[in-house]
Formats: sequence, C-alpha cells, structure tokens
Amino acid sequence: MLQWTFASHFGKHSRIDFFPVPHESNRICSDENSRMTDECRKKALDQHNFYRSRLAKGLELNAETNYTAPEAVGMLKMSYDCELERSAQFWADQCTFEHSDRKHRVNQGQNLYMTSFPNLEPSSLLHMAIEMWWKELEEYGIPANAVLSDAAWISKGRLIGHFTQMAWSETHRMGCAIGNCSDMGLVVCHYSPAGNRRNHAIYKVGRHCAREQNCPQGTVCIQNEGLCAVQR
Repeated sequence: MLQWTFASHFGKHSRIDFFPVPHESNRICSDENSRMTDECRKKALDQHNFYRSRLAKGLELNAETNYTAPEAVGMLKMSYDCELERSAQFWADQCTFEHSDRKHRVNQGQNLYMTSFPNLEPSSLLHMAIEMWWKELEEYGIPANAVLSDAAWISKGRLIGHFTQMAWSETHRMGCAIGNCSDMGLVVCHYSPAGNRRNHAIYKVGRHCAREQNCPQGTVCIQNEGLCAVQR
C-alpha cells in the first residue's frame, strides 16, 4: 500500500527554541511540544472538510477536463486526530523538508509544505499550505473517472499527490503540525487511512449523499455538506 506526495529535498534546517502555546488555547490535544492551538486545529479541519464538501458536490474545477470534477458518493468527513498530530509534530521538529520513512508512519499519508518565511503566524501558515495542496486540482487536474492509475501517477504524481491525499475518500482522520525551524516555515499533515494507492479511485464518482443510502455502512449523511460522517 503506497502513499506518497511530492517534496523537494532541501535537507536539514536548524531548529529554534520552542515557545509554549498557552494552556488555555491547547485543550484538544495535550502535546506540550506542539505549536498547534485549538484554533489552528479547528481551522485546518474545517478547511479540509470545506474543500471535500465542494468536491463531493461537483463544485471544484478540474484542469484535466476544463470542467468541474465529478461528484463524489460516499466521501467521508474528516475528524481531527491527536495521535496523527503527534507523529506529524515529531517529523516537523526535524526541520527536514522531505518525507519521513514509512516505517515511522504505518498506513499514514503525509503532506509537506515549506515557505522561506519562518515567522508566519501558525494559522496563516496552515491556511497557505492547505490551499496550495488543494490548488493542484485546478492547476494540474485528475482523470475524469477519478482513478489514480499508473499512467496518471507517472505523469502527474509529483504534481497532484498533495491534493489526492486530501481528497482521498476513505481517509477520515487527520492531524497537522508546524516545525520550529529558524529558516523556514514547515507544515506537516498526517492522514489515516493513507491514500494515494495506485490503480484505486481517489473517490467513487456518483451523486453526493443526500441520505444514508448514499453513505458507507457505519456512517451518517451530513446533507448540507454532502459528506458521510463516521459514527463514534
């Protein structure tokens, strides 16, 4: 099972001293070394689900067809996962703009984003990263059948891998982290179950959910979002 997204190899950067997040703004996850606040977590999650909802409803432009990408049936709604944040934070703290070894993130997809501005406000940095990843659909596109075939991966994998992981229908947990690096802003997001499996559908093409019959077993339809929420 493969999961991969593009990362340039800029190598190791230096780490700066950590400035703790105030306790009252960091209650969802308890990692003391995280730069994520509850506001950052909520914004990152909401932004992912906002885009997934638009994709499910057929509202996102697909560069490959010069038309909107097809609707998605059974697209899962994402939830925030502190364990994924913790594994993402471990890698972000290495200040290395390259992917971690898969043995350290079993069945976890990974998206990376780097900017040369190290002092950006965390929520702004996260927003930029997520926006850039999603723009790959509009800039490069996916096949009309939404299948990540070998041919599509060979020709576009390095260009669309961030988007396809964000849009992978079966992925429903995420967690993000920000590196404490002196010379760059670094965002790492981990996803589970991992996407980007070759010759599998990014999502199943079909009418977005308007009732439970359009959702996988064990999920409920959020009708105004067109997403299927996993029942806890």
